[in-house]
Amino acid sequence: EDIAAFLNAAGISCFVLWYRTYPYHAPLMYLDCQRAVRYVRHHAKEYGIDPHKLATVGFSAGGNLCGVSALCFGNGPVEFAGYTPDAVDGEDGMPDAVAMCYPAVSLEDDKALACIAGEDVYRDKPRRLEFAAKYDMRTHVTPEMPPMFLCNCMDDDVLPPMRLAGLAGKCREQGVDCELHMFPKGGHGFGGCIERPNPFMKPDYSAV
Repeated sequence: EDIAAFLNAAGISCFVLWYRTYPYHAPLMYLDCQRAVRYVRHHAKEYGIDPHKLATVGFSAGGNLCGVSALCFGNGPVEFAGYTPDAVDGEDGMPDAVAMCYPAVSLEDDKALACIAGEDVYRDKPRRLEFAAKYDMRTHVTPEMPPMFLCNCMDDDVLPPMRLAGLAGKCREQGVDCELHMFPKGGHGFGGCIERPNPFMKPDYSAV
């Protein structure tokens, strides 16, 4: 909410996505993100926004959500048992830009995989490695990918920062516009660095 309000103050329209997490498993959370892009694009005229200037922004798990949704799903059809496509699914599901802050680039040794894939997959090493490979952003970069903004801190002890550097390297190899910021300190979860001394007070952006 704070990030959306900060961007609003800069004249940028924002939509905050409440996507499915545990007990729901992949690919539902990624399909939720893809659907959100299509939904906003489908209703762009009503919202008074440019349907060709839509970006997804995510932090940590949200960064993984945005990255995997764009890189692994993109504008692909929804392939999920029992799902019936509608008019919204006719829209392009690929965002025009992606911003990822300290994202989970890959999941092979991350316990979050137990929530995303399910405990049975996490405990079965061959299935865990297969799942991790399927959703590893670095293996899905193609020249058609949208521009990317990436950032992290070198002292992030939750998600390996050099994997993000590896993703940036893959973008360069494929000719994808990519901006990488790697700060020396900040750890994991620094958010947008927006000060809120009292968590129960609404932030004041009048001076922004």
